[in-house]
Amino acid sequence: HATGGLAKMTAPVTVSEDIHLWVGTWNVAEKGASEENVKKWLEQTGPRADRSPDVVVVNLQEFVTWVTGCVLDANERAKKWTRLVLAVANAGVDDGDERMELLTTEIMTGLLQMVFVRRRLLTCVSGLATAMVGTGVGGAFTNKGAVAIRFQLHSASLCFVNAHFNAGQNKATRRNWDFARITNTLVFERAAVVKDSGAGAGGLTWRSFTLDDHDAVFWAGDLNYRLDCTRDVAFAKVSPVSAAGAFKELLKYEQLNTHKSRGATLNGYAEMALDFPPTYKFDKGTDTYDSGKKKRIPAWTDRVLWRLAHNSAVSVEPLHYQHSPDVRASDHRPVHALFDVRVTPLTAEQESAQARALGVAAATPVPRSARLVTTFGWRLLSVLVSLALLYFYWNRLQGDD
Repeated sequence: HATGGLAKMTAPVTVSEDIHLWVGTWNVAEKGASEENVKKWLEQTGPRADRSPDVVVVNLQEFVTWVTGCVLDANERAKKWTRLVLAVANAGVDDGDERMELLTTEIMTGLLQMVFVRRRLLTCVSGLATAMVGTGVGGAFTNKGAVAIRFQLHSASLCFVNAHFNAGQNKATRRNWDFARITNTLVFERAAVVKDSGAGAGGLTWRSFTLDDHDAVFWAGDLNYRLDCTRDVAFAKVSPVSAAGAFKELLKYEQLNTHKSRGATLNGYAEMALDFPPTYKFDKGTDTYDSGKKKRIPAWTDRVLWRLAHNSAVSVEPLHYQHSPDVRASDHRPVHALFDVRVTPLTAEQESAQARALGVAAATPVPRSARLVTTFGWRLLSVLVSLALLYFYWNRLQGDD
C-alpha cells in the first residue's frame, strides 16, 4: 500500500539495531527539481512502508550538464535539491530528534549525491568522507564517473556510490571498464575515526579508505546497461497493449545481468528483482518510450545494488525495489530501494567519541582541488580543454545513445 510520502510517517522510532535505509537514483536531465516530484519519489510502498527511513541517500545524474556546470553555480542547484528533500522528509514531523538533517553532499560535474539522517543519529556518526573518480572522455574526464560518501553509523562502516557509466547501445564492455576503474581507484583520502585499540585508544586518528574497507557498499546510478535485442522485440513487451508483466520477458536480454553473471562487472553485488518496466528512455513528460529520431531501445539503466564484506557483522535485509512511474519530468524514471541494515548500537562513550570525530571532519577544510565544479579555475580549465571536443558534446546534448 502507498503511504502518501514521508510526511505521513512521523511516528518516533527509538534507536535500535535496525537502520531503515532509503537509496534512490534518478537521471534528472536537468529537470525535476520540484516538491511534487521529490514527494512522489520518496513515497514508500511495500514491506514496512509505514516506517520512516532513518537514512536517505539521494543520487542524481545530469543535475547539471557539462555546459551548464561550467557556467552556473552547481552548488546553488544542489542547495535547491537539498531544500526540496528536507521539506518533503520533514513535513509534519514535530519531534526535533526525528527531523532529517543533511549529513553531507558530493558533486562532480553532473553527479550530485546527498545523505540525510535523523537528528537523533548524528551522535552515532563518524569517519565522514567523500571521493570522486572520472571515467569520461579520455578515461578520466568528469562527464562520467562516480562520487561516493562513506561514514561509520553505530558499528557499521557504510559506503554509498553514485555512478554514471558511459552510454551507447553497444558499449557494455566500456561500462564494465567504468566499474573496474571506479572500484580500483576510488579512495577516501582523509576520514576522522575513533582509534579503538593501542596507545591513544578512544582518541581520534585520520586514515584513508577504499571500497573494500566497508561492511556494506551500496552502488546506485545510471549504469547505462541496455537490452541486447531489437527495438521491435522490446516494444512488443512494453507497449500499452502488452500483457501485464510482459516486460519481464526482456530480462534475458539485459546487459548488466549478462555481464555480471560472467564476472565482468559488479562482482559480488546483489540486486532485488526488477519488477518494474524499463526506466529509459521516455519522451519527457509522457509515458511513451523514445519516439524521436534515434528511437532508443528501452532499458533498465537505473539501478541500486549492494554488497556485504566477507564476515561482516552487519546484515542487510532488502525490502523493496521500485520505480516512480508518475514522475515524468526526465527521460528517465526515478528508482528507489529500501533496506533494513542491522548494526550493533554504540555505548554512550562511543557515541561521544563518534560525535567528536564527525565534528572534526566537518571543521576540516576540504582541499580546493577536490571541489572541481565549484572553483573558477576548474570551470575555466574545463572550457579550454573541451573546446576541441565541442562537436562531441553537442551530440551528447542531443541525448545519449
